[in-house]
Amino acid sequence: MKKIITTIWFGLIASSAWAHEGHDHGSLSAPNGGAVKEGKKLNVELVQEGKKIKLYPVNRAWKLISPLKDVEMSAQIEFPNKKAETLLLKKETDHFSAEVDAKGAYRYKMMVSLSVKSVKEVIEFNVEPQ
Repeated sequence: MKKIITTIWFGLIASSAWAHEGHDHGSLSAPNGGAVKEGKKLNVELVQEGKKIKLYPVNRAWKLISPLKDVEMSAQIEFPNKKAETLLLKKETDHFSAEVDAKGAYRYKMMVSLSVKSVKEVIEFNVEPQ
């Protein structure tokens, strides 16, 4: 009886190990290695480099929206137990950038408003400073 149960047990383990073989969900990765938050029609990728942040507008196919001539972006940051403040974003060639002094906070919220032609999104990030 013990041998039968052991055989069935190993058979179940082996079959579950092969159950997903050859099944690919596809892999999506952020174009610049940051964190992408999805909206209904547009996405935003956040890349942190110390105090500097970069915000890349990304379409639903996870491709960068470029050139930025039709793109407008603004952001507000909110530290714990403090009021939200506007973040001054600089439009670069393919992204928007800003300097963020986290003031010792371990986490803060960033609300990004993105507009491409007539499509508008508001996307929220929980950011952990590096």
